[in-house]
Amino acid sequence: MKGRSHISVYRGTGAVLNNPDVLASLGKRILIVTSRTAGERSGALADVRAVLNDSGISYSVCDSVRPNPDLDDCLAVADIAKAFGADALVAIGGGSPLDVAKIVSVLAAGMKASDLSENVSEVPALPFVAIPTTAGSGSEVTRYAVILDHKDRSKRTVAGDPLYPAAVFLDGRYTENLPLNVTRYTALDALSHLVEGYISNKATNESDSLAIDGMRLFGMAKNALVNGKLDHNDRTRLLDASHLGGLVIDITRSNAPHAMGYHLTYVHGVPHGAACAVFLPEFLRFNAQAGGEKIKRLLEALGMKDMNEFEDLVISLLENDVRIADAEIREMIPVIASHSRASNSPRPLAEEDLFAIAKRSVGNRETSL
Repeated sequence: MKGRSHISVYRGTGAVLNNPDVLASLGKRILIVTSRTAGERSGALADVRAVLNDSGISYSVCDSVRPNPDLDDCLAVADIAKAFGADALVAIGGGSPLDVAKIVSVLAAGMKASDLSENVSEVPALPFVAIPTTAGSGSEVTRYAVILDHKDRSKRTVAGDPLYPAAVFLDGRYTENLPLNVTRYTALDALSHLVEGYISNKATNESDSLAIDGMRLFGMAKNALVNGKLDHNDRTRLLDASHLGGLVIDITRSNAPHAMGYHLTYVHGVPHGAACAVFLPEFLRFNAQAGGEKIKRLLEALGMKDMNEFEDLVISLLENDVRIADAEIREMIPVIASHSRASNSPRPLAEEDLFAIAKRSVGNRETSL
């Protein structure tokens, strides 16, 4: 049985090159799953190629993964894996390549697309290694994969133990060539995971401890994120914070801000991390009655005095000020309310509560509640 505890994690500069046996023992024919830019820009693809070439392993590169993939994207990569005869995968990139590789790992091993669900269990899966090149999704250590859901104009989740990777390489060097805006909105995704998992009715002592550790790391890098002057230590802290955020939501799942953010990404193209984080301040204010002490500890871990400082940080890292009409907010609320993530709030969220949070976060400023 695969599980989070069975994932081998290799950290530090040169982790891929310093542990060649991990890739060499993965399989005989490896498909590398990445995006058009992630593998090359990060340097991770060059390191993986070097190890596989030295080991005499046959491999092919699929670099067609796009941001916010859907099921058709996964099916296309699965067809490539089958045609190549892949018996293992290496995923390089942010959440999109990692999530595609997870789904491809079961599709290429024989699972039907119609059987994909939030409870994938006891099915064959190709072994794969995850190499994150952004500090955001934490997908490298979760059993979840998220893809677009065109029916609901949102996102859907595929989940199960077979989707865990066999090994993970964490090298902050792979994030150093990211554009600043990508660094910021992927960091906001990591922050959202840490906050949403900490302020959750599914939180445990373990997840709380992981979340606090992650927020402390995030807090140490937050000034560099704002001023845009990140050094290697800042990059490594953010990557570790993202990894901890993945561990947190693997226990708790994410929360209402993610359910709300999916709409902004699908309809308005707002980058995922920014789309979720824009709802965090009002989500925390809403939950102050149910979890005031936890919110106080959260702010302390981030090195902040109050909620206004938290909101200022989020605003400073957002790429654009997204505003949508009341009618659109009303239209998206039923889908959000029906999403399983919306039920994870410690203080229960009625549809009117969701509307109020969304209105204050992204509503047109000239109108009032």
